[in-house]
Amino acid sequence: TLGTGVGGGVVLGGELYGGARGIAGELGDLFASLVKRHCGIKDYGNIMPGHGGVLDRFDSVLFCAPLCELLLCWLPHLAVSYPASMNSDTQSQLDQILGLLPWSKHHPTLLAFFLLGTTWLGHALGSGNAGLFAYVLVQAVFAAAVIGYSQWIMRRLCAPVWLRALSLALCAFAPVYCDNITVILKDIPYSYAMLLMLCEMVRQRFLEKESDGFSAGFVLRMTLSAFLMLRMRPNGAMVWIPICAALFLGTRGRKRRAAIAAVAALPFLLGA
Repeated sequence: TLGTGVGGGVVLGGELYGGARGIAGELGDLFASLVKRHCGIKDYGNIMPGHGGVLDRFDSVLFCAPLCELLLCWLPHLAVSYPASMNSDTQSQLDQILGLLPWSKHHPTLLAFFLLGTTWLGHALGSGNAGLFAYVLVQAVFAAAVIGYSQWIMRRLCAPVWLRALSLALCAFAPVYCDNITVILKDIPYSYAMLLMLCEMVRQRFLEKESDGFSAGFVLRMTLSAFLMLRMRPNGAMVWIPICAALFLGTRGRKRRAAIAAVAALPFLLGA
């Protein structure tokens, strides 16, 4: 049943926050180590002998801070809306999965797969509410991670501190973000997948060197964004194809262009 329970939302949300914070901190440590290895240095400085410099004491904050700030601000909304909110379209699709309505191909297949997973998880946990809330929590972590990644891109581009702070505050407190993050709707993962794709495009266009080639991370992030965009909305291809074409035309070198072409075609080969 789709009941409400602030207490259950707070408990599960708090567990998610702790887990996400730990994972983000480890990612920050790994990223700082990769930067040192790429630059051929052992320590960031010698102000703190034996500690690798001041930045080594705060490297986990690079990824942890924006993600955790967002989750903290979103947590009250997640708790109040426990287990989830959904519109009539998503409710109809859930009813079809539960066998209450005849099946229709009108809805996105990927969202149907996600909803089916939430029902299985709900049965395993003994609570349908827990399964639905798990979907919303994963959606919130994905959104916070993408927004945190966009903050990192802005920092690399030397964007003013006030602009970064304003954009982060907008994502943390604006109703369009706080309320939508609690909704099970195809447009939510689609929107953040598009933001991830745009961040990757900006990174490759303005931050990466032509001689560096493409990393496995680039392929993974672009494939993830494309898969969500193309499977969540039929018109996702109308955005994905022009963006890949622009990235292809703005890139020099046969190898890099071949890599972009492969990334653009991979989601279609996978059936997206």
